[in-house]
Amino acid sequence: MTPDVQSIAVTLRNGGLAVMQFVTRNEFGSRQATDQAVAAEIAKARLNAVSWRRMTPDEIPADRAFRAAWRDTGVITVDMTMARRIHCDHLRALREPKLSELDLAYWRASEVGNDKAKAKIIAEKQALRAATEDPSISIAETPEELAAAIPAVLTRKYTG
Repeated sequence: MTPDVQSIAVTLRNGGLAVMQFVTRNEFGSRQATDQAVAAEIAKARLNAVSWRRMTPDEIPADRAFRAAWRDTGVITVDMTMARRIHCDHLRALREPKLSELDLAYWRASEVGNDKAKAKIIAEKQALRAATEDPSISIAETPEELAAAIPAVLTRKYTG
């Protein structure tokens, strides 16, 4: 048996948004989704809620890339300031293995005294570090535009 659920948007004290499913019917029985019952479940979950509202399942965004930036203003929206922070963290994770690869290349160039290669590696590392400052990140107006803002330095292969 597929449970019947009521979707609940819970605004948290820290500004975040929790989405909970209040089960109204399953194989163990049924219950009403009264205000008191929903509030009791929120308290039981220790969500530290400021407010909550019922919503339909289709109000929940399918794209969860910026889930931690969701806010409830009567509809679920994405706080773009928070989404930019999340995206920059993602870009940092993408660049980490590239920086490690360049560290190794730098040591190899140092061993043979190749100053030209070292200078090229230093420039590439600086470009990687600047990836989170790419203008496409700050001008993105939608979560979709932001997700697409991946600086080329993070997608290309360093060829030395």
